Amino acid sequence: MRVVQQRGLMFIDAARAGQRPLVPIADRIGLPHAWLDTTIDAEPSAAAIDAKLRRLEEVALKTGVAVAAAGASPLAVRRLVLWSETLAARNLVLAPLSAAVAPQVVADAPQ
Repeated sequence: MRVVQQRGLMFIDAARAGQRPLVPIADRIGLPHAWLDTTIDAEPSAAAIDAKLRRLEEVALKTGVAVAAAGASPLAVRRLVLWSETLAARNLVLAPLSAAVAPQVVADAPQ
């Protein structure tokens, strides 16, 4: 983890909540980090992706930030594009991961 820090990189934890042993280490050494709230295309169907995006919005509204990952499949990209076009109407924004690092740490650090 120190090598990651020394190279000016950040750490993204994809483990489930409650199973993130590296987050406290990253905190201790000052390594910028975030964790995934969800992988939106774990189940590759439009309905499942849309449900994950709705859940992501709930997390963002509750904590101020939410982080997700997705593959580059045509379906996932299409659902993300359609979803992103609706965000402004709900006062939500799509931002780069780097914008979520500090707010996520403050908002809702996993135990």
